Amino acid sequence: MIVETPALKQQIRTAAEREERAFYESRAQTQWLADLAPLGTGPDNFLNELLGRPENERPLLVLVTGYPADDARVPAIDRKPLESVITFV
Repeated sequence: MIVETPALKQQIRTAAEREERAFYESRAQTQWLADLAPLGTGPDNFLNELLGRPENERPLLVLVTGYPADDARVPAIDRKPLESVITFV
C-alpha cells in the first residue's frame, strides 16, 4: 500500500510519534529498551486502523522515501558496509 494523500501521511506521522512516545514512556520493559537503544527505534502497530486494513494483516515494513525536513531529528547510527548485509548470486 502506498500512501499519497498528504493529510493521511500527517496522520500516520502523528500516530507513529504518539505510539513511540507511549511505548518508551510506559509499555517497554527495561531490557527491551536496552536492546533497542542502539537502533533508536520502536513498534509500528498503529497502521492498520489508519489505513483501514483488516485485523489479520500486519505491516511488515514502513519505507519512507524523500528528503528529511530541515528540522528532522534522526538517530546517529553507523551504517554497515553493503557487503555485510547483502549477498549477490
